[in-house]
Amino acid sequence: MGRPAERLTDRVGALGDVFRSPPLRRLQLAWGGFYSGEWAHFVALSVYAYEQGGAAAVGVLGLVRMIPAAVALPLGSMLVDRYSRRRVLLGVHVSRAAVLGSAAAVLALDGPTALVFALAGLAAVTAAPFRPALQASLARTPQELVATTVSGSTLEGLATLAGPAPGGVVAQTAGVDVAVGAGAAV
Repeated sequence: MGRPAERLTDRVGALGDVFRSPPLRRLQLAWGGFYSGEWAHFVALSVYAYEQGGAAAVGVLGLVRMIPAAVALPLGSMLVDRYSRRRVLLGVHVSRAAVLGSAAAVLALDGPTALVFALAGLAAVTAAPFRPALQASLARTPQELVATTVSGSTLEGLATLAGPAPGGVVAQTAGVDVAVGAGAAV
C-alpha cells in the first residue's frame, strides 16, 4: 500500500496528470462544481424542510430526492449508452440548473412546500445520469482511468466538505432561496 506520504504524493501526481489535459481538467472541474452545488442546495433545502416540519420533513425530503433518483439511475445510464456523453452532461447541467432555479423562485415567492419538495426530487432525477456520463467520458487509457478516478474521488471529497458550509451560511444569511439559486448557478 505504501506509506501515507507516498500515497499523498501519488494522489497529487495523479491530479497533476489530469489537470495537464484540458478536456480532463474541464470534466474534473465540472465534477467538483456539480458536487459543491449539490451539497450546497441539499443543505439549504434541508434547512427549509426543517423549518417547515422539523426532522420528519427533512426525512420526507430525503425520500423525495432519493427514491426517484434511484429509479432514474438505470434510465440515465441508458442515455449515456445511446447519446453523446457530452450532450448528456450538458443536458444534466442545464436541466438541473433550470429545476433548481425554479425551486429557488418558488422559495423566493414563498410558494407551496410540496412544490419545493417535488422540484427537489426532479433535480435529483435530472442529476442521475451525471456520474455514469462523466465516468464513461473520462479516460482514454488505463493511466488516465487511474488518474481520473483518483482526482475525481479527491474532488468529490473536497466538494462534500466545501459544499455544505457555504450552503448553510448562505441559507442562514441570505435565505434558502438564494442558497438554492447559488447551487443552480454552480
